[in-house]
Amino acid sequence: MAVIKLILAVVAIGALSLFPGTAEAAVMGPTMQKLTWHYYKVYNTCENAENFVRHQVEILYKNDTTIAPKLLRLLYSDCFVTGCDASVLLEGPNSERNAPQNRGLGAFVIIDKIKTVLELRCPGVVSCADILNLATRDAVHLAGAPSYPVFTGRRDGLTSDKQTVDLPSPSISWDASMAYFKSRGLNVLDMATLLAFTARYMAMIKLILSVLVIGAISLFPGTAEAAVMGPTMQKLTWHYYKVYNTCENAENFVRHQVEKLYRNDTTIAPKLLRLLYSDCFVTGCDASVLLEGPNSERKAPQNRGLGAFVIIDKIKKVLEQRCPGVVSCADILNLATRDAVHMAGAPSYPVFTGRRDGLTSDKQTVDLPSPSISWDASMAYFRSRGLNVLDMATLLGQ
Repeated sequence: MAVIKLILAVVAIGALSLFPGTAEAAVMGPTMQKLTWHYYKVYNTCENAENFVRHQVEILYKNDTTIAPKLLRLLYSDCFVTGCDASVLLEGPNSERNAPQNRGLGAFVIIDKIKTVLELRCPGVVSCADILNLATRDAVHLAGAPSYPVFTGRRDGLTSDKQTVDLPSPSISWDASMAYFKSRGLNVLDMATLLAFTARYMAMIKLILSVLVIGAISLFPGTAEAAVMGPTMQKLTWHYYKVYNTCENAENFVRHQVEKLYRNDTTIAPKLLRLLYSDCFVTGCDASVLLEGPNSERKAPQNRGLGAFVIIDKIKKVLEQRCPGVVSCADILNLATRDAVHMAGAPSYPVFTGRRDGLTSDKQTVDLPSPSISWDASMAYFRSRGLNVLDMATLLGQ
């Protein structure tokens, strides 16, 4: 919990961890022979199979960047049941895809399109199971994650039974979810990425990078007034420190420090985003979450595992050398979060500045969802604050 991996890296980790360290069934499945590196090339059955898959994924990704999380969730839903045998693709009233846990599952059309192309090139050769694994790898790579090896040679399953789907329900608590994933060799990072997509409102899943920005932006417009200004804030201004000539290059200093920190640790993006959320949703964006003390906000149970404090400290130290006593930690947190998620590949977004730091911090004021809250209750909480399940999966997933 203390170390949150960058969301894009989690996508790759989530896919990789379906195999090593998990039950043997998730590697092979009952219908699979021994897997081989470049199976179709080695056995000369469809030499360019992987290139064909990659090319189709590139075409599809250009039109719809959400195929990455859609494919990842489909792969997870397949491999965690009877192994990676594509049985989740089979249709029927009692098939896996009709299990309650698989509601909102997508990407079926994607596999169908790729399979159609491969059947024209190499009829009856490449399995849907291999297509799903290869396509997921290529899609998350296009989304910005590192590529990872996929061994091939799977055979497709011929049966599919929704009674075999032993996946977490959307009503399961966060703690129960973590226990479930740990029992299968995964961790909370994988859980936040994979299980988040089981919510009933996830028919249209946005690309994870977009979610990062949406999560940050939506802390302001459309939320309670306290989340915009807070009791210690004056009216915010575009380029406040430049306009009032108090620290003209403040935003550049922040950006430069974030760039240096990001090069050494790409996980600072989700860390900062969660810290910003934990700050703004309490007494407004006043950096009160940064204050230390036995009864401070950062000591609240809901803020367990909260990180990025050192990041803000480092940036603040640099700014104090350049412009002593001028730039607030509240502005630093907002600017640094914007710059970090931008470095993670998301579009930048405007941040108005001129916040004043809060002087008090009380853990009793932290009205944030508890780790034991159910997924449905979490969604209700976030909707009541003008956010959606996409923001919930990004911000509450620890």
